[in-house]
Amino acid sequence: MEVVVKSVVAILKFIDNHANLLLVLITGVYAFLTYKMVETMKNQSLSKITVSNIFIKSIFNRKDVISGKTKISSIYSLRFELFFDIKNSSSGSGSIDKPLLILKYTNKGFNIKQSSEYILQPVIKDQECVGSDDCGSGKLYRYKDINLGATIFLRGGESDKVQIYYTPVNNPETDENIETFGNPNDLINSDLSKLEYFIRYNNNLGKNYEIKIEIVSNED
Repeated sequence: MEVVVKSVVAILKFIDNHANLLLVLITGVYAFLTYKMVETMKNQSLSKITVSNIFIKSIFNRKDVISGKTKISSIYSLRFELFFDIKNSSSGSGSIDKPLLILKYTNKGFNIKQSSEYILQPVIKDQECVGSDDCGSGKLYRYKDINLGATIFLRGGESDKVQIYYTPVNNPETDENIETFGNPNDLINSDLSKLEYFIRYNNNLGKNYEIKIEIVSNED
């Protein structure tokens, strides 16, 4: 019995002498466990969206114009179809902007090689035929506008296959390009076989991404 009492007294004396050290250790363990719990909750509440299996089909339509004795080639329309898989591996909902399509090329005009970018925005509006009316000489078709959306939204754990069109509106008479950055005719002086394609987008957390498209089907 006396031995037990002495042991208890020794333990109490040790605790009393090292109370501050024990308090620091307990506080540290508590802080670490709290941090791990907060990180777990954070990871569960924030989205984690990844894009994979990116594939693009590109079509270049050219026209040749005779100016005096010179034949000038120009691109009068561009059409692109982008395909990719998207997945949210977190339990939190999230979204990404529909990506910009970036064409990177080398302009060889005037004996100067200059790296350039041609940027296209995704098609986010379309039209659907909803009927027609007879008007003597033919039919007058009626259309309604369709909003395709500017973002891709995924709930936690969801995945999807995405198809996006990129079609700059070109007027052959004025060569105006709507909602594009750069002149598509600059591509004429470049080697289209060496053209590089990228997608660029932001997620809902404000993080920027640029990914090179490795699988490309070119038609000219």
